[in-house]
Amino acid sequence: MQWSQLKKRIEENLADSVRGKVEFFTTAYRKPNSSTGRGWITVDGDEIVNFSTMDSGTVYGRIYNETTPENKNRYATHEKIDPSDRTEGQLIEKGEFSRFDLHICMFESLNMTVKEMLEHDSPIVQSLGILDRRTGKRTLEKLRTQTWDKLPQLFLEYRLKNEKNSA
Repeated sequence: MQWSQLKKRIEENLADSVRGKVEFFTTAYRKPNSSTGRGWITVDGDEIVNFSTMDSGTVYGRIYNETTPENKNRYATHEKIDPSDRTEGQLIEKGEFSRFDLHICMFESLNMTVKEMLEHDSPIVQSLGILDRRTGKRTLEKLRTQTWDKLPQLFLEYRLKNEKNSA
């Protein structure tokens, strides 16, 4: 699926309270013998997270995170970051996810139920589940009691704030 179609489908699935406020972007940088690029997510126009393929390859020596769907055993992956090893104040570690991770997570989430998304290992897929319009307000309130990685936690708080403001 082309990026423009994927972006459109994902953003159409966002809850009304966050649609137009959360956006997904990607770009590719073509160099001889290499295809690098980055993906990023903005909230209210501010870039909050960067999925750099080059950083992923440089820092971890692999461009796929093991939590990315459909990548286990198919591609060389790097391990999930332990919560105790995370840098204070960062949503994701530099190079933790690549542009490819973002694409795959977005694409695979299109065929998942909300429950599957929220229970998935990937913080990207969990975030998409939290932002999904099928996730109701009562479910969001229940999710508050769970422990999340920083990225889905940010989106949970953002979605809850916007749900209250739109009511």
